[in-house]
Amino acid sequence: MFLRSQRALAAQLLKADSLQQAAAGFLPPVAELLRSEAGALWAVGKVDPELNFVEGWSELLDAGRFGEGAAS
Repeated sequence: MFLRSQRALAAQLLKADSLQQAAAGFLPPVAELLRSEAGALWAVGKVDPELNFVEGWSELLDAGRFGEGAAS
């Protein structure tokens, strides 16, 4: 299962135009590997050294709302 997740992550990173686009594809396999029901990707901004929500995923919840709450 680890190698399948690793390949899925590599494939998403190679074909995506942005980190957000890649994250939408690799969060589910990584969460599956970790046996998690949800996952989120955060990144430090290039200009301001702030932690920014990039993308979220959940089997059960609207993970996008998680990022909305973090922005305030």
